[in-house]
Amino acid sequence: MSEAASLIVLQIEDLKSQIKKINSYIVDKKLNDSAFYESQILFQKDYWNEYKHYFVKKMDSGSFNIFDDFYNCASSILEQQQLMKNLQKNFFFLTQQVLAQTESNFFSKQ
Repeated sequence: MSEAASLIVLQIEDLKSQIKKINSYIVDKKLNDSAFYESQILFQKDYWNEYKHYFVKKMDSGSFNIFDDFYNCASSILEQQQLMKNLQKNFFFLTQQVLAQTESNFFSKQ
């Protein structure tokens, strides 16, 4: 159980740091597309959801809810981050297709 607690605490510290980085990509209500595109995914594995059953009886409900709320927010941020990255990739792909089509049309007319 102490390993699980350590993993959760370390992940929370990392999540706080990553969320601050993501926040820094927004300047004057505009997203820095390049920085966001190059950013790392918030987290791969949710240690809280994996190990929270160890802590149900050992934590008061208020503390448990704080952890649960934090991870719910982090999961929502992750979901939005993945959505944005997919939209960016799709935009780049469509832009490439349009450019290739335009180039093809140009050469076929010549």
